[in-house]
Amino acid sequence: MTLRFGSVLGAAALFAVPGRALASGPPPTAVPPPTAVPPPTAGAPPSEAFVEIQPRERPSTLSFYGWQILASGEVGGIVAAGAMVLPDRLLGSWPATAAFLIAMPTYALGGPIVHWTHGHFEKGLLSFGGNVVGPLIGGFTGEAIRCNQDSAPADCAARGFRVGFAVALMVVPVVDALVLGWENRPLDDYTARADARRGAEVSITPTFGVDAQRTVRFGFSGVF
Repeated sequence: MTLRFGSVLGAAALFAVPGRALASGPPPTAVPPPTAVPPPTAGAPPSEAFVEIQPRERPSTLSFYGWQILASGEVGGIVAAGAMVLPDRLLGSWPATAAFLIAMPTYALGGPIVHWTHGHFEKGLLSFGGNVVGPLIGGFTGEAIRCNQDSAPADCAARGFRVGFAVALMVVPVVDALVLGWENRPLDDYTARADARRGAEVSITPTFGVDAQRTVRFGFSGVF
């Protein structure tokens, strides 16, 4: 009985020792915390410093839109000048008066409106100032030239002012168009406009044929 009890104790001790050894294994190793990366210092090489992304510049070309000023302000200036000079006296008939009253606003606002529609506010103000001051300078210049002649008539001041004013009405829009009527436009605008025109094209093709029953067929086909 004593031998059997000792055998049991020995077996229990044999199984208990490995279990304790497994339970008390080596402790887990601690994971070191991540190290902080210092910010790039001034003068660091490009590989270490942040690279600022610069927007790509769109290619552009010089475009002339002064023809719109010639089609508006210049036409108004010519009509107004004719209404002033052609009659024997200033605005001597009702057609001349009506033409002058209609043409003068077109002359005065034609160039500025064209500049403003193209996004050039300062050019529009400069154009409007030139349209107002230019004819006045031309009028006083014409008066001085006319009255400085040896045999100047009595109405030299009125005639000279009228002629100088009319000449300036025709010259100022031309100067405005040739000097200020330019802008830089991106090439993508021309490409997009060409694509839009190409997409809006209409092609019509006549069709003609004879089928197996000898029926003549004639028609049109196209892309709209």
